[in-house]
Amino acid sequence: MLKNRLLHALLALACIAGPVSPARADYPDRPIKLIMPYAAGAGAMDLAARLISDKLTVRMGNPVIVVNQPGASGTIAAAATARGPKDGYMMYFGAASALGYTKLINKDLAYDPQKDFTPVAMLGTVPVAFFVSASSPIRTLQDLVATAKANPDKLNYGSPGVGTATHVAMEMFMGKTGIRMKHVPYGSNANYWSDLIGGQLDVVTAGITGGLALTKDGRLRMIATATRTRSQSAPDVPAVGELVPGYDAPAWMGLVVAQGTPEPVVAKLEGAVMDVFTDLAIKIELAKAGIEVAPLDRKAFGAKMAADLAVWETTLKGSGLTQQ
Repeated sequence: MLKNRLLHALLALACIAGPVSPARADYPDRPIKLIMPYAAGAGAMDLAARLISDKLTVRMGNPVIVVNQPGASGTIAAAATARGPKDGYMMYFGAASALGYTKLINKDLAYDPQKDFTPVAMLGTVPVAFFVSASSPIRTLQDLVATAKANPDKLNYGSPGVGTATHVAMEMFMGKTGIRMKHVPYGSNANYWSDLIGGQLDVVTAGITGGLALTKDGRLRMIATATRTRSQSAPDVPAVGELVPGYDAPAWMGLVVAQGTPEPVVAKLEGAVMDVFTDLAIKIELAKAGIEVAPLDRKAFGAKMAADLAVWETTLKGSGLTQQ
């Protein structure tokens, strides 16, 4: 009799509390997709996604599978994630472009980075750098400014494409220093290195990793990193922030899920991702790829996203990139 009363009491409590959420009890019970918005093998971000997915697979107890969905500088995959299931089985690995300033330069963007995603964690950064040919008379950032001021719209600079972090970094620099140069976008084609060495370009803005080998073998000169302080990857190279106080062109990467994903799911993903970065081996591997590991939890990452957007809004005014 006592046993039956106890059973009825437990059932009543269960009804009051409601059903146990599968997100809390069972998540994950199937593979998780890690959406990578660039082509397989395309640079440091894809490498980072694969390293992280392997480690997360162990920590989550189910496969975390990298799915490459390239196109439109990451915005196609971002839009698909924002519209996708809000259950934690689709996680987007995005850069500062698609998750930040693209909102300011693309009026037709199919999502809002601040409203349509919930941050999970930030991984770190791949700093942008300014490169010139080793034979160029431009040897320093000060030389670049002086030459460009003496020859407005005469110098040209190449970048991987319109709206990329590398393009925005130079637009911010020109806005801060009052210089004007012509932009030559190359898309995914990496011929800007050969064109820079051959003298067809005066400057290239690109991720620091892309030009390191060419700098080390004496064909290029890295004159600055587009950062507030010096980069861990090139500590002997001046930061733009040393010449232009307050300058910073964030080039971070981080993980987000669709807004509306259950809190317990986000918390579990956050915990697993942050735990990955306690592994010294993965930090070493990421550093080899030129990634400066600086993990932030979801609260700090969300705050950084908002703060950086405010910086971009201010520094990109008058650049011709932002929507009026």
